Formats: sequence, structure tokens, C-alpha cells
Amino acid sequence: MDRKILKAVVITGLLVLAVSAYAANTITLNNPAMVNGKQLDAGVYAVKVSGSGDVTFLRGKTEAATAKARVEERDGKAPGDTVVYSQTKDGAVITEIQFAGKKQVLVFDNNSQASNDRGGGRQ
Repeated sequence: MDRKILKAVVITGLLVLAVSAYAANTITLNNPAMVNGKQLDAGVYAVKVSGSGDVTFLRGKTEAATAKARVEERDGKAPGDTVVYSQTKDGAVITEIQFAGKKQVLVFDNNSQASNDRGGGRQ
């Protein structure tokens, strides 16, 4: 029983460490993009992630959007901050954010928005 508790504590701790690595990062959108149905104008945003996977996009001190994301591990570290998006009939939709020097990326579930996906891109 003690091993199961220890294992759960270790796994929880690792998840918290992975998510806390994104506590205060910034991204720059060169073009408008959507996340969770909310339009983000081109510009610089602070990206804050909670332990539950809630991501908040702040422009200055103003909350511009919130969305759910999951943390995924990649084979190598991202060479720079990168926003990956899908192009839909309504415009660009953010699907992933990679942060410089980190193997973990934020992946957004935009299935309801990206049903008419015609491709993708990076900023």
C-alpha cells in the first residue's frame, strides 16, 4: 500500500513540475489566431498554465482568453518559442505551443473549431 501512495505522489510531483515550467512564458502572435473560440489579435501574450491544465492568455494585465491544454513530451527541446496552428474557414486556430529549450509542449483540443481543417502552419 505504501508503494502505491509513494508512486502516486511521485507522478503527481512530476506533473506539477512539468506544468509549472510554463508558469510565466510569453508568445508573440504575428497574425490573429483563435483559441477556445476566442480571437486573439496579433501581439505579445503572457501564457500562464495552472496545475489542472487551464491556460490563460494575458495581454498586459488583461485576460484575453482561457483554454484547456494537455502537456505532451517531445523527443527534443524546442529551438525557440513556436505557435503551431491549423487553418480553418474561420481563420488560424492555435493547436500547440512550444517553448524554447523545453521538451514539453502545450497541446490544445480545438476539435469543434478545426472540423474544416485545410492545413496548418507555424509562427
